[in-house]
Amino acid sequence: MSHSQIQAVGWILLTGFIAVSINTIVRYLSDDFHAFQLVFFYSFLALAFYMPSIWSGKLTVKTDRTKLYFLRSALEFVAFSLLFFGLTLMPLPVHTSLSFTSPLFGSIAAIIFLREPNSLHRWIALGIGFVGVLVITRPGVTDFDVSGLIVLAAGLRWVGSTLSGDFYFPMMLGAGGIWIVAFTLYVIALWPAISGPRQTA
Repeated sequence: MSHSQIQAVGWILLTGFIAVSINTIVRYLSDDFHAFQLVFFYSFLALAFYMPSIWSGKLTVKTDRTKLYFLRSALEFVAFSLLFFGLTLMPLPVHTSLSFTSPLFGSIAAIIFLREPNSLHRWIALGIGFVGVLVITRPGVTDFDVSGLIVLAAGLRWVGSTLSGDFYFPMMLGAGGIWIVAFTLYVIALWPAISGPRQTA
């Protein structure tokens, strides 16, 4: 394994840790805030993280691909809303396990749409991953639970968001592109956060 591949694995592990931490915080707050509000707060914090670079002029946020950014942000809004709503319906460990099915869907989509390498080892790994999903959901053994489908649907939406990024990010700005997505997500989430259902004590 090359040095760059080791670095990639390290970043993926860090991303997984951050994702689990976010899910834990969202689960804790879900009794007081509905999913749309939590998505709004998430996008607000993402914007705040990049603001020092924007103010210092180190980050460029201009683009001529507004429609593609809006598409990705809309897909991310749906994905985050489904993920956060699913957290209110099922135990955190089960939710976390199901939410990590998105790389499985993403790997298949990358083979089909992005022409990534297709090998037997890759399909074996995908098969093992989907067996894990069956172990978690236990179809035919436990009662049908719509919350699991909600999280799986979020994973599919996330794949669409990621694929849209793969099509235009090579021509874009890196961190600046992420800021644009976060800002557009913030704008999209604003009205649902204000007008969405109110939590009751």
